[in-house]
Amino acid sequence: MAENVLPASPNWYCSKISDCSEDGVYVFGARHDVYIFDVAGQTPVYQGVFCGHKEKVTALSLSFDRGKDLKCCSASEKGDMKVWNVSTREELQMFNLHNVKIMAVCWSPVQADLILSGDESGKIGVWEHFEDRQAYLHPEKSSVFCLAASPVDKSHLAVGYKNGLILVIDVKKAGMILNKMRGHDEDVHSLAWCPISGEEFKSQQEETAVPDIADLETFGVDCTQTVAEKRQDGFGTDGHLLASGSQDRTVRIWSTVSGRQVLQMKLPTSSWGRSSRGDNQGRNKVWLSLCWPRGRPKQLVSSSFNGEMLVWDITKTGKERCKFMSAPSTSLTHARIVFNICSLGPTHDRLLSASMDRKIVLWDLTTCSAVYSLPTLGGYVYAVNTSPLDPGRLALGVGDAVIRIMNMNSSGANDVTVFWQGIKSKVTALSWHPVKDGLLAYGTDDGRVGIYDVLSTKPPNISTTYHRRTVYVVAWGPQCPAKGPGSKITYFLYSVGDGVILEHDPFHLTDEAIKVNDIIEETNGNKGIKFPIRSAISWSPDFAAIAVGNDDGSVEVYQSPDMKLLVVVHVHHKLINVIEWHPYFTMETASGSQYQHWIATGSNEAVVHVVDLAKALAEREPGGEPLYIRESLRQLEGHSGRITGLAWSPHKEGQLVSVSYDGRALVWDVASVQIKACYQGHLGKLLCVEWSGLDPDDVITGGDDFALHRWKVSKHAPHPDQLEPKKKKKYKAKPVKAKTESSDVTNNGQAVDEMAVATVTLATEDQVELEALLEKKKRELMGNAKSDGVPVIEAHVQKAEEEANGQVNVKIAELTGSCVVTESKVVCDDVDDTADEFPLNESDKSTKTLSNLEGKTDLIKEPNYTKDKKRRKPKSMFPVSSKKDNRGKSSLLEDIVLLAKIIY
Repeated sequence: MAENVLPASPNWYCSKISDCSEDGVYVFGARHDVYIFDVAGQTPVYQGVFCGHKEKVTALSLSFDRGKDLKCCSASEKGDMKVWNVSTREELQMFNLHNVKIMAVCWSPVQADLILSGDESGKIGVWEHFEDRQAYLHPEKSSVFCLAASPVDKSHLAVGYKNGLILVIDVKKAGMILNKMRGHDEDVHSLAWCPISGEEFKSQQEETAVPDIADLETFGVDCTQTVAEKRQDGFGTDGHLLASGSQDRTVRIWSTVSGRQVLQMKLPTSSWGRSSRGDNQGRNKVWLSLCWPRGRPKQLVSSSFNGEMLVWDITKTGKERCKFMSAPSTSLTHARIVFNICSLGPTHDRLLSASMDRKIVLWDLTTCSAVYSLPTLGGYVYAVNTSPLDPGRLALGVGDAVIRIMNMNSSGANDVTVFWQGIKSKVTALSWHPVKDGLLAYGTDDGRVGIYDVLSTKPPNISTTYHRRTVYVVAWGPQCPAKGPGSKITYFLYSVGDGVILEHDPFHLTDEAIKVNDIIEETNGNKGIKFPIRSAISWSPDFAAIAVGNDDGSVEVYQSPDMKLLVVVHVHHKLINVIEWHPYFTMETASGSQYQHWIATGSNEAVVHVVDLAKALAEREPGGEPLYIRESLRQLEGHSGRITGLAWSPHKEGQLVSVSYDGRALVWDVASVQIKACYQGHLGKLLCVEWSGLDPDDVITGGDDFALHRWKVSKHAPHPDQLEPKKKKKYKAKPVKAKTESSDVTNNGQAVDEMAVATVTLATEDQVELEALLEKKKRELMGNAKSDGVPVIEAHVQKAEEEANGQVNVKIAELTGSCVVTESKVVCDDVDDTADEFPLNESDKSTKTLSNLEGKTDLIKEPNYTKDKKRRKPKSMFPVSSKKDNRGKSSLLEDIVLLAKIIY
């Protein structure tokens, strides 16, 4: 299992997409999976993921069990609900009462097997999963938005609707409506029951009013002490308080005795000083989530504008009632709306919140401050890149249009800074500047190339020269061609997209970028030659050479800075995806690596090739012709899908990690061609890989499962079954069984449901005669006899054979796909594969001469030997009707008129 995981983001706009148990097991729905974390310690620990759903998860709820018995019920857009064991992630039961999107799920805190659910059609499902008893209620036609089961009465359920209505129903009495609460004007986002019964929560000042003098029994008695003693254990015994949060920006407390509102609290102005009504790119939208901690009946926690967290004390009044929760740094606070809040711990003094800003934050209610945050990802992880100047700084390019910088030097496991300004599309490529700290180049899915200074708050500088499509590679390298001899090295930015390589001037990004193909053409003198499609580039560690990958599988190595072609490596046959040079220095060899001229290449094939360029570069004469390499030094065969990422270890000699579409990351000892580790923790294809710059045992991988994993090489030694490449599934068409009306007729007392298609078999003599005739026909068509170099096909067929051929001509066509003899012509549709053994001359490819018995000569077209055989259309069982059906619309209309006249 991975040491650290940045998971996919919790799904947005769901009333309950996360939940937490008392012992610190936290689950949340992301895409169509449910992630599991242990949050009981100082940092969150990844426990696994449940992958039982095929559609987006929309709601979930944990049971109130502990330890290995803890279960979770999750629901999806498809309408299915599944109960599964959290520790084993094994599915236990399935519930299919709903057929539309499920909006909310809750597990009864009183009855252990009672699960309640609501969908967008207004249907409420009741499921006692121990005995698998199911029922549904439909008290209101509006869409259900949220649910809350009472912690006091097992049959009471609060339902919040999209139209602002709140119902309290009794699920044991056919959904009888106990209370109908009206007050909200917009969607009810969240509901929360008070953890204890009673409704007497008013402040002490209000409750200690001056007693009536007429009441002599209480006159002169201090009622304060009496009230305090009466309230110290709770809010009384009558009724139960229910809190609701709505899009109308109010929090309301309701009485179940009267069914009326007893307290209303409006969200205060944002502490950030922003206008609460301004849009600000969605950062001020309101989603009012609630959580009533079980150990704090007087305190209610809610979300507010801009993702702020509020603690309400319902026993106080005025400004003392509301308090903002704080954080020591902005990385621990939310910047957008919060969708879910849940409590954990024995005393429920800790909270977890999930927000639109793709962060999960742990809060401490005792100090009203944030403890840590867990960053999440909202797209494919396309690129990871370690800074050459600060090995503890890792950049992530993600499909949610955000660049993330992970600080691996920090004591916090998830110290992440996000950069989103100026980025409008998926970040598909990254590259750190080799000598300037903090400069990060990036490429996007819409063809933009930019440079970010991550050490400042300035927006990025974006090149005005765009690619038409996705940028696959960005890389820093020396200027080509150089300004002049002895000039100072200036690093330019190179980008690969839509089949070309562009050179951008980082100091003048408004200038038009230079096409590298033009420099190559001018230097090598190959004008007029069409260049292959460029797919990847990689500079050598000393920037003396650049390797260029092409779509035909070739890798061209050019000398810098004049771009003179040195070597052409052609060991692949498909498009090159990635090229990696072995580092010149590693932690083991400070004096220089013996493998410094090795390059590893990955393509759309499943094999990684390693080539040693030392000998080729040494034997090449200055100014001579380029050398060609057609054999690799090492072939690393272990994947079953295309190779998408490679990375050499900066710590150990000759150690390479590769990732592929097969979902596996393999660590190789290239010298011995041995697999040292195999990691299969991702849920989909892998797209990028990088060695940790700090720990030689750590590898970081990202994929299309919206997750980044950091794992130990030493803990993932390969098993024998992992070393075998996965085989792709082959799907065969199912045989069609013929059915007749007689299929229901019994045969000897046994029912016959299906009848197999009967196969026509020939007698032995007829079969021998047919095979002889077919062989003779092949010889005639292939032209075994040659005259003056011109193949002539002579049809010397006896009348008896013609009659026999007339009887079996259809069989010949079906079995050989060659020809059908009809009267005086031989029509050739297809030719057998043996035709390749008898090639025709160039002058004879247009026509052939055929002599028939009557002495006539016909010209027939040369059969196409390159086309695959086409399946012949089966003969219609009703040829007359088929011919009539294809006459056209006007003829069919005439037939309809004729039928009408006959009938009427």
